[in-house]
Amino acid sequence: MTSQDRPKVIIVGAGLGGVTLGLLLEHAGISYNIFERATVLKPLGSAIALGCNIAATFQQLGIWEEFKENSKPTYAMNISDHQREHLCQFDFHAQEKLGGSHMLVIGRPLLHEIIRRRVPEEKIHLGKRVVSMEQDENGVKIHTADNHTYEGDILVGADGAYSAVRQQLYEKLHRDNKLSAHDYNSMPFRFVALIGQTVPLSPDNFPELLREDSPFECIVGKNNYGCITFTTKANAVCWQAYKCLDKAESKIASNPDASVHNAEWGPEAADQMCKEVYDLPFKGGSGNQTLGHLIDLTPKELISKVSFDEKVFDCWYSGRTVLLGDSKSKLHPAGAVTAIQDAVTLANWFNILSAKPTEEDLAKVFHEYQKERHSTINDRMRISQTNSALLTESFSSKLARFFLNHLPKWLVEKAAYDNVRCRPQIAFLPQVKDVGLVAASPQPSLEKTLLIMKQQKTDTSLTVCWDAIKQVNTSSGYVDCGNIHQENPRDT
Repeated sequence: MTSQDRPKVIIVGAGLGGVTLGLLLEHAGISYNIFERATVLKPLGSAIALGCNIAATFQQLGIWEEFKENSKPTYAMNISDHQREHLCQFDFHAQEKLGGSHMLVIGRPLLHEIIRRRVPEEKIHLGKRVVSMEQDENGVKIHTADNHTYEGDILVGADGAYSAVRQQLYEKLHRDNKLSAHDYNSMPFRFVALIGQTVPLSPDNFPELLREDSPFECIVGKNNYGCITFTTKANAVCWQAYKCLDKAESKIASNPDASVHNAEWGPEAADQMCKEVYDLPFKGGSGNQTLGHLIDLTPKELISKVSFDEKVFDCWYSGRTVLLGDSKSKLHPAGAVTAIQDAVTLANWFNILSAKPTEEDLAKVFHEYQKERHSTINDRMRISQTNSALLTESFSSKLARFFLNHLPKWLVEKAAYDNVRCRPQIAFLPQVKDVGLVAASPQPSLEKTLLIMKQQKTDTSLTVCWDAIKQVNTSSGYVDCGNIHQENPRDT
């Protein structure tokens, strides 16, 4: 197929999920444009840990080596009290044994840059705040605040937890009585946090920078406050200061009213929280410094206040519109890996669509996408809730830390099992060998689209292709589709 024979994709949001999907579509030869409300892509964020769950994808995209060169391995999360006395440790070594790669810590801004740099500059449009959208059997349109309109065949909302695309979509579904109460209700917030990354520091003052690995050092502070620090290959200290919210605070933070939200999350609110956590101890540096030392070493414009909210929405798509990453499932700290894996699944399905797909065709693709990703995301939510349960002063947290200290090794590995199974690959790029001890989860978007691509070589009828997917038993491993995936998708 040529680019004229492929659907036109509109991506709203140039975060990790949006630019990853853009890079995937670039490899597939599918027409796309990314629209971002910010006028400048600021390097916000702390750092993230990724491993076997993205290793194959990054190898296929040719960014694995650069990712590793700029990362540090992490083997544990250490939890201490406000006096820096050790409480317990969460061991990550099982990830490498079971999944084939240990976890690697990288600055989130740097990872974004590694991916974004490979997306043509002319495909990313800044200062494009979406104010409305419309869709019908002929296509989809977005209208931006600068009075421009853009048209396509598919709209992907990759614009985060406060997704304008999701809000527009849900408003119409609510008016038509097609939206669940779960999706209509506001997102529950359990934590708020400040995040930042210092300028490069001297190992003379921060000896932890000399370590080849980067453990997560967590402090369970007083009055529901705490912090997490870890280091990067660039000699920066990444930090998060969090506050566990009580019911009243959670209600305010979850208020969907724009005026309340802006007052709670603007620059002034970040400055206020900096003052609240300034004297919070952290584990590192000279051993007696407070988080204020890291705040002072972080450019003010790169400190942001965020919410640690967790919710998986029921509705991921409608018509020609589909949601990706935080816009349909907000998880902490798994948002980045979720968005990247979502992008792989969607790109695999977009690759088998012809130009001007019908809404019926898209409903099938979007249904396959949600069916594949939903169980993995629910698993990640359970892991996220388990991790969060370790970081407060509550009795349940103390109990969780007690049990963690007494878990036998085999049970630790069992707990890691769900976290390493999802290791997706891209159907239209050469596959890589899976080296994990635990078999990767069945990946219908790979198995089924490989079979469809094989049939498309002899019959371009979409009906034949959709009949073909019924023949795939996704629980029995990958479909043998010869070397179809090794061909250039632009020439297929």
